[in-house]
Amino acid sequence: MTRTGKPVADDDPALERQFADYLRAHPDFFNRFPDLVRDLSSPHSPGDAISLVERQLSALRTDNRKLQQQLQDLVHRAQANESLNSRIHELALELLRQSGPQAVFKTLRDRLRSGFRADSVAIWLFAEPGYIDAPRTAEFAGRQSSRRGPFASMIDAAHPLCGRLNRMQGAALFDSEEFQGSAVVLPLRGRHWDGLLGIRSNDPVRFDPDMGTEMLLFLAEIAALIIEPWIAAGKKR
Repeated sequence: MTRTGKPVADDDPALERQFADYLRAHPDFFNRFPDLVRDLSSPHSPGDAISLVERQLSALRTDNRKLQQQLQDLVHRAQANESLNSRIHELALELLRQSGPQAVFKTLRDRLRSGFRADSVAIWLFAEPGYIDAPRTAEFAGRQSSRRGPFASMIDAAHPLCGRLNRMQGAALFDSEEFQGSAVVLPLRGRHWDGLLGIRSNDPVRFDPDMGTEMLLFLAEIAALIIEPWIAAGKKR
């Protein structure tokens, strides 16, 4: 009976919460009343019951499996990052060995396709070539190129874009209004110019907004430094 004289229901939620809160606040309760543990059981299935200790062990095993899975995920992620770092390092060295923008662009495309499983690569420089005898390649889109507009805020913030592209972005970067898959778009920034390096995958979940891009940004910085000597000086738009 309660103080109001009314019987307490066996499944009274409020009273159950009070019991649960009390036990949480006094975790040594069953140490002080060991005989009570013997009388407690938790229904597991019809005709069967498990002790409180067994239930605790089961919960600990579940938590242990979760921790093991988290540890495995961390190890796999570390291994993947180590592999990515190694490939970025090798590509940076190969780019440094190239002479001329055409060789740099070709190396970027070939290595990103073969070593990074890119389905297509786009390189656009919003600048003019710096020497009269330098060949005008398609990558020099010019300072007034409309391709820059859909990515202007990203370039100005020097922040990569990962995931799905909208129609305008797909058309500007890959000449594809019906963009499929996913992409990572890296800003190229020099002293008097900027540009874009786009890596596209047909897999819609290959590149996602939560992926790490530190090493890819490092690659973009290396590429910009290598391209810099072939860029005509001028006021950045």
